[in-house]
Amino acid sequence: MAGHAPFEIGSETFLTAAEDISPDLTRGSSGWRSSTTRLTPRAAYMPAREYADMVHTMVSNMDPPLQPGESVYELACGTGAALSFLRDYLHAGVVGGVDASQNAIAYARSSLPEHASRFAVQNMTAPNSAVAAGAFDHTIAIGGLAMYLGRRDMMRAITEAVRVTKPGGSLLLSHFIEELGAPRGQIVEPVPKDFWPSALATLGLERIRIRPVPHHSQGDRYYITAVKRGPAGLNAHRRKRLMEAGGDGLSGQDLSLQHARHIAVDEHVVAGMDTCIRDLALKLRSALEDAKIWYTLDAGSLV
Repeated sequence: MAGHAPFEIGSETFLTAAEDISPDLTRGSSGWRSSTTRLTPRAAYMPAREYADMVHTMVSNMDPPLQPGESVYELACGTGAALSFLRDYLHAGVVGGVDASQNAIAYARSSLPEHASRFAVQNMTAPNSAVAAGAFDHTIAIGGLAMYLGRRDMMRAITEAVRVTKPGGSLLLSHFIEELGAPRGQIVEPVPKDFWPSALATLGLERIRIRPVPHHSQGDRYYITAVKRGPAGLNAHRRKRLMEAGGDGLSGQDLSLQHARHIAVDEHVVAGMDTCIRDLALKLRSALEDAKIWYTLDAGSLV
């Protein structure tokens, strides 16, 4: 995000943005301006603890949530500040990302040396040929989309975010604002909230949720969580849910069928359906199970 300064949590210091000291170079996609000589922090964006709490709250609302050991990819990752937080405090596994600033990526690589090869200097709207489709459990973009892209390019970047995310994995996209919202700040193009459900569904996302960015300084800005639609293979979180519901001892095939019977139509979705639609949904579920067809039926696919 633009304007970030170093922040500390315990003994850790994270540099999240730098000041341009080379006016002939172009602005990067993460709140950086490129420089060939040094990195100079700007004035503080917000206190360290508040920044960490904001990121933590947004990430905690990802569905499925980030589990220890799971991988995370970030668009416009800057210096890797958010990824460093996720690794050190939420125990994420493999991390990586892209940013248009060479210096930002250099700093990210130095901060996360064991993951250095997974960071690339690249425009976030372009496919990263070094990352295979479905390579990461989760993908995030903390501020970079709205701060540096118009709506059309946002969709291009989100398309890439969806591509690198595993089926069933979650996405977090933050710091959008509507036309009359404040503060506008460096946001390039306001986007109405009602644009996103259908637009993101066309990219293969479901369970789309929109919430206010959780910090008083962010005013009317909002963020989005969603899950990538896909086959009924279970990530760790959903496998745990199933086991807690009595799925112990099932084979991989039986587990998938059990998942189809008990999880695909979630309780809160069924409760919100009228009788006719609910009966139709349950009949469809049964028919698909009999045909052994993988499917997902939830709020996102009913929009």
